[in-house]
Amino acid sequence: MIDLEHDHGVAVVRMHENPCGSMVPETLDRITAALGYIGGSYAVVLTGGDDVFARGFAGAADRLERAVLAIANHPSPVVAAIGGDALGAGYALAAAADLRVMAQGRLGLGAAAPVPPAVEAVLRHHAGPVWRTVRSGERTFTPAAALVAGLVETCCAPTDLLHVAVERAARLAGGAKQFC
Repeated sequence: MIDLEHDHGVAVVRMHENPCGSMVPETLDRITAALGYIGGSYAVVLTGGDDVFARGFAGAADRLERAVLAIANHPSPVVAAIGGDALGAGYALAAAADLRVMAQGRLGLGAAAPVPPAVEAVLRHHAGPVWRTVRSGERTFTPAAALVAGLVETCCAPTDLLHVAVERAARLAGGAKQFC
């Protein structure tokens, strides 16, 4: 459900969707474990498949909270590389990252759903002035709209997503490397 790779001194955690299309609790556990394993040794890029970052709520609020807090409190920078829909739990994971790069898809809660208080605090901090719109679930954001709303820091072409995210993670970690 996740792969762990190494690219230019950056750990890449790639989530895989289950066949039903939503994130399962075990994926949240694996993200938490992967971040613990990586520790402060490497900056991290968290990404999904070609057309989805992660979507849906896993139905396990405690596991979602642990994964979101593991991202938010990670000792090295975490960059979310959003190459497709980041909805529900996927949005919460992306919001917890230090920086978000988005290529395609939609970003947001997707529906007004209860989330644990610690996750809501991360989401509220991330969304800032558009929190009410995000919280209500009345709107999801395209890459351009997410950039204007301040929900992502960079947009790029889908073919450049991982490259841009790895480069940003390396720079945030202070290890600006030469990327070709």
